[in-house]
Amino acid sequence: MTMTLSVALEKFLDYKTASGLASSSVNEYQRTISLFIRFVSENTDVSAIDWEMVQTYLKSLYNGRLAYATARSYTKDLKIFIRWLDGEYRLPFPASKIKVPKARKKDRTIYSVDEIKLIFGACDTYIPFVSARNRAIISLLFDCGLRRNEVTKIRLSDIHKPQGDVFMLTVHGKGGKDRTVPLNLFTRQMISNYMDICPYHITDYIFLTKTGTPISNDTISQAFTDMQKKLPFELSAHKLRHNFATNYCIHSLDTKGYVDLFSLSIIMGHEDISTTRIYEHLARENMIARNFYSFMDEKFLNEKSICLGNVENSSAENLNEKQTAFLLGV
Repeated sequence: MTMTLSVALEKFLDYKTASGLASSSVNEYQRTISLFIRFVSENTDVSAIDWEMVQTYLKSLYNGRLAYATARSYTKDLKIFIRWLDGEYRLPFPASKIKVPKARKKDRTIYSVDEIKLIFGACDTYIPFVSARNRAIISLLFDCGLRRNEVTKIRLSDIHKPQGDVFMLTVHGKGGKDRTVPLNLFTRQMISNYMDICPYHITDYIFLTKTGTPISNDTISQAFTDMQKKLPFELSAHKLRHNFATNYCIHSLDTKGYVDLFSLSIIMGHEDISTTRIYEHLARENMIARNFYSFMDEKFLNEKSICLGNVENSSAENLNEKQTAFLLGV
């Protein structure tokens, strides 16, 4: 039986859809695997696929034209497709030969209070209700650890009050898996402020575009692009999610002395708790830096003869004044 890669891809996508994978993920598989199929030719028969062909394509991903993270993502998707092909049609090499490179360590900056104020200030647009909407979205990402796509799916009916003064938010996560997270007062106020001035009657999806339609991932991406132009540091929806998780861990370590990783993994929607454990490690690094004891500071900081030596009376012009002021916290 002969079958082209294009036909095999359609069968693979049907299999993923029938397995309950979200349509956005299925579409992403189609996009990334189609790149490989076009590289080797759409009419290539499955039986003609060999390791050299795959290896040549993989090398092309890492020639510098693509970001490392993008190339790594394409490699991972291809490996999943090749594994499926091997299971269905028996390839002459195993999918295990495809090695997905390790992810590079990401910059997981914890924003300061002043930086958070700047982020909220950067939300302003020429349309007041859009500005209020952006602030509410920032608060949800920061205070609830939501993913960008999860924000777009929030309906009015997803906010509920099960008992007392406790408010909860039903989050529609990856793979159609729902979870419930606390919705705190500050974020509720932000959402309320937005709804109070929104010119459209909100009956279903909460967050709307300036034309009154539900927002999309692209809407949030554009909002963050506009905000980034006003800020002196990097900003992304995912960085705010990282900040939520790390701050959660720092608070837990401060107040309890340990982190309930299981509870945090539920809030974050992580299937693998090892993903959640990254944030505990970051929180511990933060606390070590914050509480670090310096013998040199204690014993010698005010000893000018040691600090300055024979440069104390130097009259040389300080060409690095800004840099030295920064180092000394001035």
